[in-house]
Amino acid sequence: MDDAYDRRGWWANPKAGSGLWHVRRQPLHDDARREALEEAREALRQRASALTDVAVSEIPPPMEEAGNVSRVFLRVTGTHNGRRFVVKVSL
Repeated sequence: MDDAYDRRGWWANPKAGSGLWHVRRQPLHDDARREALEEAREALRQRASALTDVAVSEIPPPMEEAGNVSRVFLRVTGTHNGRRFVVKVSL
């Protein structure tokens, strides 16, 4: 059976992506969570030169996900072409 995560986008291939796939396959203890934040920062820095002032932080899970230890919820803020943005995403 194919791994369903193989179809999730550019980061699913460590050779072509950021390495988040490797982090996501580890137990999500504090070190893995910090590594996921750093991998997201580095991926944005390398791939999105139009972004500035990028900050990536972990946020508490939404109520419906409370207690789910297998996900990391990120908040990404920054500027793109002079416009501020906020993106929230889960891994």
